[in-house]
Amino acid sequence: MYIFKSAVVGWLLMFAVEASAGFTTWAKIDQVVVHDHLGVMLVLNHSEAAASQGCIIKNQVVISPDHYLFETAVSLALSAFHAESTARMWTTKCVTSGSHTYPQATRIDIKK
Repeated sequence: MYIFKSAVVGWLLMFAVEASAGFTTWAKIDQVVVHDHLGVMLVLNHSEAAASQGCIIKNQVVISPDHYLFETAVSLALSAFHAESTARMWTTKCVTSGSHTYPQATRIDIKK
């Protein structure tokens, strides 16, 4: 019964978090920045995160070092950067650094 309750709570939280989520458009990664506060920031070429999120900076996506797939996501982003492949990110919220807010990615897709 405990596992079932945990699954239901997790499922409900997923919908609460995903309510303002969305994909960026497909774009090449122009720059990779390692940031002391935000983690890894990806600067996308001619792409914007989901406008409904209200982030101030829309063409830079953050991968948080707290994410359980952080190393894998950064490796994939670096591969896309070096191969000049296009990528898109699933962003779920805005994170703040100074006076700017950036979309935070929880998923990254790449294609040639």
